[in-house]
Amino acid sequence: GKDTWYEGELEVRRRRGGGGRRLSDSGKKDGEDDDEDSKPCWIVDSFAMPGKAGSGNPAGVVLLPEGTDSCKPELVEWMRTVAKEFNQTETAFVWEKVEEGSEGGKSGNVSGASSISSGGSGGPETDEVHYSIKYYTCSGAEVDLCGHATLASASVLFDLLGSGAGGKKRRHVKKIFFHANKDKLKAKLAPGASTGVQIHPGDGQGGCGKKNSVRICMDFPWRSLREVVEEADRTAILRMVQKAFKLSDETIHKNLLFVGIDSVGEDVLVEVTRDVLLSLKHGPSHINYDALETWGGGYSRGVILCSQASEKDIVIAPDGERMRIDFLSRFFGPKAGIPEDSVTGSAHCTLAPYFGAKVGKANVVGMQVSERRGVVECALEDGACEGEGRMKKVRIVGTAGLAVGGTLFV
Repeated sequence: GKDTWYEGELEVRRRRGGGGRRLSDSGKKDGEDDDEDSKPCWIVDSFAMPGKAGSGNPAGVVLLPEGTDSCKPELVEWMRTVAKEFNQTETAFVWEKVEEGSEGGKSGNVSGASSISSGGSGGPETDEVHYSIKYYTCSGAEVDLCGHATLASASVLFDLLGSGAGGKKRRHVKKIFFHANKDKLKAKLAPGASTGVQIHPGDGQGGCGKKNSVRICMDFPWRSLREVVEEADRTAILRMVQKAFKLSDETIHKNLLFVGIDSVGEDVLVEVTRDVLLSLKHGPSHINYDALETWGGGYSRGVILCSQASEKDIVIAPDGERMRIDFLSRFFGPKAGIPEDSVTGSAHCTLAPYFGAKVGKANVVGMQVSERRGVVECALEDGACEGEGRMKKVRIVGTAGLAVGGTLFV
């Protein structure tokens, strides 16, 4: 009564150490060694809409061994290959830093415990840990910052580190610092979030149910806007947007409110009226993505279309309360190999300060109105109370829901 192919597949899984494991398991089975070529991996829906499966922005997460040397050309090529294999807008590769100390910069192992990737258990309590993070798009291009992939990575690590999650607890961690190419990003569990992401097979909750989701709070850099006033550049940007979304001259000129570029030259921001933004359809049959690359000016990543929200824009928060949306947006990144991103946390480094000033609030909520949709809560921290020389930052809160967990053999 046995199926030869099925039994053979089970045997392969047993030999590789894969199959049927919880997110919080170490990846080893009793009496078995890990396959040196295998890596634990996940897909997480970041900035998911509360209670709505299939929302948010999926990101891949791959855990690498402690002290990985990301400068090796063969590793860079491998990460590019894996990101293409995952085919998500971004895949994050994370590994523990062994020479980074506390916030004050003291060197040495930050936790005093073995790396989670090596399966150590029962580590001591520690206030913080430090991880390196690299981001690659589905085209294999590296990007310096990605909000939803950082959120996904934080949700995975808080569970694996034992921050209130079920399974084997490694460490009781309050903060995770991610060291990206240009930024140091802090993540912690949002107030009221006492558990990490957990797998509950068959609970019917989907990717954002309460049992397999968690709210994460992250500190991101504050990015100001410079208005584009040069006539040639402004006209070129408007023509680019007009051609991409097939808008008439009358529509673009009557409904255009602002054109700017962020302080690091990555993204162009174009504010239009709410009616125009919501009238734009989704998908390649309605959008000429190539047109968004035609401006030869100084932007290197993406185009943000946005508008102020209305009193009609409300979602139900995780605590059941009605949450007012302050602004709406869509993000297009053809220069980074991403036609349209579902929810872009890093774009809110620019969106939140802009709309915070516009509506006169230090706490604002954005909704990205892509096909999947997602919600990003933002708090503006100007650093004034933190001492001289402290940088402004945008504190971003989002819901991460586990979608897939397994083992990578590439």
